[in-house]
Amino acid sequence: MMTADVRKTMQEKPEQAEKQIAAVERMASEAQSEMRALLLYLRPTHLEGKKLKEGVEDLLKELTTKHNLAIAWKIEEITGLSKGVEDYLFRIIQEAISNTLRHAKASAIELLLYKILDQVRLKIRDNGVGFLVDEKKTSSYGLRTMVEPEFDSD
Repeated sequence: MMTADVRKTMQEKPEQAEKQIAAVERMASEAQSEMRALLLYLRPTHLEGKKLKEGVEDLLKELTTKHNLAIAWKIEEITGLSKGVEDYLFRIIQEAISNTLRHAKASAIELLLYKILDQVRLKIRDNGVGFLVDEKKTSSYGLRTMVEPEFDSD
């Protein structure tokens, strides 16, 4: 709708048209970022027979070719996890990256995955705008999907 109005505005108020064009460019850029993040959702939410380290590294390598982000990672090979736990960790990583792409306006992401004693640690950090953790959003499910589920010990 904004682009349809620009031609008329260019003739009557060229300085206003410049602002409209800049707004359209911003909107197109945001829409492109949103679309890329949504495409991440279309990817499998499980590892498709891969180990966790391999699946996450493949995902991050693909992101480096498709997004203008500095992505750094250090991932240890973690043994002894059930397939369900590995798939769930993979899904958490996908969700966190998707949130970064859609909302954070970040230029860098760092991911660390390692094990200390009997605990798996996952740290994902970006340099984006941030958000208030305590602010409840009724229309958003991203962080809710990352809450730890109950797993059987097998």
